Amino acid sequence: IVAYWLQVPSIFGDHSACFNDAQWRRGLIRLSAAGWLSVVNLQATPILIGILSEKSEVASFQLASQFAFLIALMLVVMNVVQAADFSAANVRKDKQKLQLLARHSCRLSAAFSFGAIVVFALFGQTFLQLALSAEFDDVFGLLILISIGVLINALSGSAGTILNSCNHERDV
Repeated sequence: IVAYWLQVPSIFGDHSACFNDAQWRRGLIRLSAAGWLSVVNLQATPILIGILSEKSEVASFQLASQFAFLIALMLVVMNVVQAADFSAANVRKDKQKLQLLARHSCRLSAAFSFGAIVVFALFGQTFLQLALSAEFDDVFGLLILISIGVLINALSGSAGTILNSCNHERDV
């Protein structure tokens, strides 16, 4: 991150484009902080579960979280792929294109998430018994619960990505 911070946007050489180095660095710091908070959140949850309950529940939670991440993968991919398109539509002040992109992203990620939950609901118990063992029977209920949360996240769309891509992250 530090190397990137020191090089952006100076790596582009002496072009006619004018970059505001301070603005780039502030954005990098904000996005990096959000990324670090996300990582800390992912790692702190199992630690808190281990402190507050039995150690076997930590393993169950970790397994359910990893399977649920597969459901969230489409939303993550859509955010990465469409961030530049969101930004370009914002620069052109094309609100209709921005709304169209946001709607399509939300629909695609929600449809994928809903389909994955249906597959997990129908075949998840059998898959978990085959892939793991009978001692992890409690993972199925937790998986469905976390998956519903991921679906709600997908239904809310790419709001954070749109705000960051359009430079409105401080407005909310």
